[in-house]
Amino acid sequence: MDATEKATNRTLDQNQGAFKSCIQDAVKRSPGLDGRATLVWIQNEDGFVKNPRIREMNFKDPAFEDCIISKIKAMKFPPSAEDSRTKVSLELIVK
Repeated sequence: MDATEKATNRTLDQNQGAFKSCIQDAVKRSPGLDGRATLVWIQNEDGFVKNPRIREMNFKDPAFEDCIISKIKAMKFPPSAEDSRTKVSLELIVK
Protein backbone atom coordinates (compact mmCIF):
# COMPACT_ATOMS: atom_id res chain seq x y z
CA MET A 1 0.00 0.00 0.00
CA ASP A 2 1.52 3.32 -1.06
CA ALA A 3 1.37 6.62 0.86
CA THR A 4 -1.64 7.90 -1.12
CA GLU A 5 -3.65 4.74 -0.38
CA LYS A 6 -2.78 4.96 3.32
CA ALA A 7 -3.83 8.62 3.48
CA THR A 8 -7.07 7.86 1.61
CA ASN A 9 -7.92 4.98 3.95
CA ARG A 10 -7.17 7.11 7.00
CA THR A 11 -9.48 9.88 5.73
CA LEU A 12 -12.26 7.38 4.97
CA ASP A 13 -11.90 5.86 8.46
CA GLN A 14 -12.14 9.31 10.03
CA ASN A 15 -15.30 10.09 8.04
CA GLN A 16 -17.25 6.83 8.49
CA GLY A 17 -19.99 8.73 10.30
CA ALA A 18 -20.89 10.60 7.11
CA PHE A 19 -21.74 7.34 5.35
CA LYS A 20 -23.44 5.91 8.43
CA SER A 21 -26.28 8.44 8.26
CA CYS A 22 -26.94 7.51 4.60
CA ILE A 23 -26.98 3.81 5.50
CA GLN A 24 -29.28 4.32 8.50
CA ASP A 25 -31.73 6.31 6.39
CA ALA A 26 -31.75 3.59 3.70
CA VAL A 27 -32.51 0.93 6.30
CA LYS A 28 -35.35 3.07 7.70
CA ARG A 29 -36.83 3.29 4.21
CA SER A 30 -36.41 -0.47 3.65
CA PRO A 31 -36.41 -2.39 6.95
CA GLY A 32 -34.50 -5.66 6.68
CA LEU A 33 -32.32 -4.30 3.88
CA ASP A 34 -29.13 -6.31 3.39
CA GLY A 35 -27.27 -4.75 0.49
CA ARG A 36 -23.96 -3.70 -0.95
CA ALA A 37 -22.93 -0.69 -2.98
CA THR A 38 -19.61 0.09 -4.63
CA LEU A 39 -18.70 3.75 -4.84
CA VAL A 40 -15.94 4.84 -7.24
CA TRP A 41 -14.30 8.21 -7.85
CA ILE A 42 -11.17 9.89 -9.08
CA GLN A 43 -9.10 11.61 -6.45
CA ASN A 44 -7.06 14.36 -8.06
CA GLU A 45 -3.51 15.31 -7.13
CA ASP A 46 -4.84 17.99 -4.74
CA GLY A 47 -7.05 15.51 -2.86
CA PHE A 48 -10.39 16.60 -4.31
CA VAL A 49 -13.04 14.07 -5.36
CA LYS A 50 -13.96 14.08 -9.05
CA ASN A 51 -16.67 12.11 -10.90
CA PRO A 52 -18.06 10.07 -7.98
CA ARG A 53 -20.63 7.45 -8.93
CA ILE A 54 -22.16 4.21 -7.75
CA ARG A 55 -20.61 1.51 -9.93
CA GLU A 56 -22.58 -1.39 -8.55
CA MET A 57 -25.49 -1.74 -6.14
CA ASN A 58 -27.68 -4.76 -5.42
CA PHE A 59 -30.71 -2.73 -4.31
CA LYS A 60 -32.60 0.27 -5.65
CA ASP A 61 -32.58 3.47 -3.58
CA PRO A 62 -31.95 6.76 -5.43
CA ALA A 63 -31.97 8.73 -2.16
CA PHE A 64 -29.15 6.53 -0.81
CA GLU A 65 -27.15 7.04 -4.01
CA ASP A 66 -27.60 10.83 -3.80
CA CYS A 67 -26.66 10.85 -0.11
CA ILE A 68 -23.48 8.80 -0.54
CA ILE A 69 -22.34 10.83 -3.54
CA SER A 70 -22.93 14.13 -1.74
CA LYS A 71 -20.95 12.89 1.29
CA ILE A 72 -17.94 11.77 -0.76
CA LYS A 73 -17.97 15.02 -2.78
CA ALA A 74 -17.71 16.97 0.48
CA MET A 75 -14.61 15.09 1.61
CA LYS A 76 -11.10 16.42 1.10
CA PHE A 77 -8.26 13.94 1.02
CA PRO A 78 -4.56 14.66 1.52
CA PRO A 79 -2.74 15.61 -1.69
CA SER A 80 -1.31 12.68 -3.62
CA ALA A 81 2.21 11.69 -2.64
CA GLU A 82 2.90 10.94 -6.30
CA ASP A 83 1.30 14.18 -7.52
CA SER A 84 -1.11 12.24 -9.72
CA ARG A 85 -4.76 11.25 -9.99
CA THR A 86 -5.91 8.06 -8.30
CA LYS A 87 -8.96 5.90 -8.98
CA VAL A 88 -10.59 4.90 -5.69
CA SER A 89 -13.20 2.24 -4.98
CA LEU A 90 -15.13 1.76 -1.73
CA GLU A 91 -17.55 -1.04 -0.95
CA LEU A 92 -20.33 -0.17 1.48
CA ILE A 93 -22.36 -2.76 3.39
CA VAL A 94 -25.93 -1.58 3.90
CA LYS A 95 -27.93 -3.33 6.63
